[in-house]
Amino acid sequence: MKNALMIKLVVQLTFGVVALLSAFLFPWPYGAGICVVLVLAGWIISHFLYKTFRKADETSAELHRRLNEMDNGSK
Repeated sequence: MKNALMIKLVVQLTFGVVALLSAFLFPWPYGAGICVVLVLAGWIISHFLYKTFRKADETSAELHRRLNEMDNGSK
């Protein structure tokens, strides 16, 4: 779960920084539009990455739990 949250945080921060830079680098109406689009894209991408990595973390934890049960059962 920790890995999924870190990936979500990094993606959102990266898109946020790029969005702020674009807001200042481009003239008023275009910079604001690009900023909004980048923030929304960052949120959407980080949301799906979070769901994917959370599922992978849960699957990995379940696999480790089953392997530990098998090891304890064979002793």
